[in-house]
Amino acid sequence: MIKAVFFISLFAAAYLFYHWSTQVDRNIENSILEAKPTFVAEGFTSYVYNADGNLYQVVNAENVEYYRNVELMQLVKPDVKYFPQLDQENTSLKEVASGEGEFWRMTADSGIINNDDNVMLSGNVKLTNSNKLALVHEVLSDFLEFDLTTNDVRTPDRVTMIGQDFINTGVGFSGNTKTRNFTLNEDCHAKYSGTFKK
Repeated sequence: MIKAVFFISLFAAAYLFYHWSTQVDRNIENSILEAKPTFVAEGFTSYVYNADGNLYQVVNAENVEYYRNVELMQLVKPDVKYFPQLDQENTSLKEVASGEGEFWRMTADSGIINNDDNVMLSGNVKLTNSNKLALVHEVLSDFLEFDLTTNDVRTPDRVTMIGQDFINTGVGFSGNTKTRNFTLNEDCHAKYSGTFKK
């Protein structure tokens, strides 16, 4: 009898907690859906500087809607340039010059940038490294998330990774643009060309 009362009480508590948590989730979703943009812009360009005054990010888009209450920008046809060497305080411009001003360019059909410096791109996503000597030149996918704080990139979708002498494809991708380590998770295929030095 005590076990039955205990399990009934436990079930009731679990049900009440579930009901409460789904209401909280619905309230958050509704606030996003009902949100009106703080501003709307066409032909948008934004320049972002670090604490030392170095330009480290340029955002262009055909259309932008900024939502202050959820702290994000929705972009149509985003074109984002990110200079990772300049996204740090006390960066020496000589250090940057030695990397030939390397930057990553991201383009897509649509995207979202939030205040945590996460860029989420959808539709015809293309991530390009400006350094032609880098091992990986381009990453192509239908969705890609780029965390500008950690330099991590990831997607669960199909990916094509293009380098100097190779083209790799697979499903699921993660990597870091600073360390230049990239991983395809499954269904991986590769084509190699050119000559390799031993």
